[in-house]
Amino acid sequence: MGVFKKGIVGLEINDTVMYVVELSGTKNNPNIISYGKKHLAEGIVKEGKIVNQEGFRKALDELLKETRIKSKKVVLGVNNNDVIIRFLRLPIVIDRKKIGNFLKFQASDYIPFNVEECELDYTVTGEQKTEEGIFYNVLFAAARRNMLDGFLKAFESTRLILKDIKSSTLVLDTFLQQENNDRVYAIANISSGICSILIIYNKIPVFARTISMGKARSAMSIASNASTEIRLSIHYFQSQNGFSIVEKVYLLGHDAAKAGIKEYIKNALNIDTEVLMPFKHLYYGKTVEEEQKEKELDATEYAVALSLAMHGLSESRGVRMIE
Repeated sequence: MGVFKKGIVGLEINDTVMYVVELSGTKNNPNIISYGKKHLAEGIVKEGKIVNQEGFRKALDELLKETRIKSKKVVLGVNNNDVIIRFLRLPIVIDRKKIGNFLKFQASDYIPFNVEECELDYTVTGEQKTEEGIFYNVLFAAARRNMLDGFLKAFESTRLILKDIKSSTLVLDTFLQQENNDRVYAIANISSGICSILIIYNKIPVFARTISMGKARSAMSIASNASTEIRLSIHYFQSQNGFSIVEKVYLLGHDAAKAGIKEYIKNALNIDTEVLMPFKHLYYGKTVEEEQKEKELDATEYAVALSLAMHGLSESRGVRMIE
């Protein structure tokens, strides 16, 4: 697939499978080096957390060999109940440089964990003028340290170096950067009994939620459960932001491409719905080598791993869980 320098690996892990995409180049001009997936034996990862370190390392080593990945730096995506995401409005009277200190002392108001046991980070996504005044829009994230330590330990005996750990939910916006600024979109990642929902307005994440739906066996059960969770999330978002109407829903993930799911969700929500194919949205008609147009590579199940790698190529810091 060609030889490139300074590659980066995006790695998504859930309870049943892990996906990997290796990129080089820049965020605006990425080159695909390799990609692949590995099914995980039961008991290696549970509820999004590594519980069998040796089993994980063995599976990861096999995946790297099968895909012939050479890059060492990896951006890992995590999605479990030890990660909390909050979207806050803070009065602009707070000195922007002191927001970090403010959140550190007020974190217990926003998260259900012991603050001393968490890594905290934030990013100011913009300012908002309301009848009550001007506010900072702040994306605030907290992750339990013991969960992060589990991932760090799992990579100690591998040849990979963790460049960053990110919320798999917060990176879902990568492929919608060309959409109109003044419209509201929802992205739902449906995979392995989990539905992660991100709502974006003006290229900025404004709502995030992850729900365990259980292990539904049929496509229609998955579609029914997912449509219910997406509807509840949209209704809650709109109740808090009455002016914001979600105009389109993008689906991604292993289960999103199953026959009948898109149509079911579209009819249940009565909202325009599309299965997001990552390379169609990523390149926007740019010339791509023929090997990058393979049907499998365009599969929506690789979208999160690709997005993680894209974030690794970006110079933007964003919200981080490790330093």
